Amino acid sequence: MHLHGKVAALHVGAHKTGTTVLQKYLAEHEAELRRRGVYYLRRSELARYAGWGERLAEDPAPLRARLRKFRVDPRFRVLIGSNENLMGRPFPRGGDGRLYPQVSRNAAALGAALRGSGCKILLTVRPQPDFLESYYLQTVHQGRDEPFEDWLARVDLDALSWRPIVSALQRTFGPDRVEVVDFRRISHGQEAYLRHLLHRIDPQWDVEIHYPEARNRSISERGLQMALAANQHLATGAERRALRGFLQTHFSNVDFPRPVLLGEERRTALWEHYREDYEDLVGSA
Repeated sequence: MHLHGKVAALHVGAHKTGTTVLQKYLAEHEAELRRRGVYYLRRSELARYAGWGERLAEDPAPLRARLRKFRVDPRFRVLIGSNENLMGRPFPRGGDGRLYPQVSRNAAALGAALRGSGCKILLTVRPQPDFLESYYLQTVHQGRDEPFEDWLARVDLDALSWRPIVSALQRTFGPDRVEVVDFRRISHGQEAYLRHLLHRIDPQWDVEIHYPEARNRSISERGLQMALAANQHLATGAERRALRGFLQTHFSNVDFPRPVLLGEERRTALWEHYREDYEDLVGSA
């Protein structure tokens, strides 16, 4: 938004598209950024306002008040918020298998909260085969013990286009206020990816970004099988975090082969199904 030179943006996901990298960078450099007039609306604060979208739909006033407070605060020119749950949960249990089935409700709720603010919306996306595999592994990290094929059976493979998500956001905020970023840019390096995101938020961004690369460890095939066997016996979040840390340290995809999930033939067929739509979406954004 450019009200009296101010810029505000919310990064709404998607999941598994470098959201943690952005959030960690903003959190770890929060003091420096505040001195430079940048306010980080923390993931935890957005979670209090929105949850998975249901809190925002019930009461948009707290987020609206937070944006209003920023508008009149002379210390800050830029506000950036990031929470990958703002568009809801991908493939929820009991859902219809769509990518983000609650996106229309959540976009409308977000629009009600941000009405009149001019806030920009940033959506990061990645190719569908990569997203499926990565998000499934996240469910295992979080404690699920469902084999991949059982999980995949509940996914509608014909409803994985990012376009409905983008369209819902554009209907609410207008095409000019929705920025779509291709997660594949991470291949140029973490700092380059962050720089691109922040320049898309604020073309006048002038804070130099120094954020050393961190190898993003996930679990190997061996680690996945251990997690699936153990998760059913874990009762608390602390236990699940302990297991995740152990497996990422000792049985990661850095030291052992990656899990075989979709397989090359299905990955190729799925990507060919969505490639043109995906490239058009990120190429025109």
